[in-house]
Amino acid sequence: MASSGAGPAYINHALALAEQAGAEELLLSVDHDNTPAFDLYSRAGFSEYARQQVLAWRG
Repeated sequence: MASSGAGPAYINHALALAEQAGAEELLLSVDHDNTPAFDLYSRAGFSEYARQQVLAWRG
């Protein structure tokens, strides 16, 4: 993964831990409008699985 910053290092570490633990898949959630994060995860090998709309109410 050719990218600068701490993000790729964190992802690589998380993937290594998951592999050591025997995980067969990892799911994460990212706001599709967060282009830098979406691109970072895509470069790390994640692909879009589903799109969801999240609704919130604040009183």
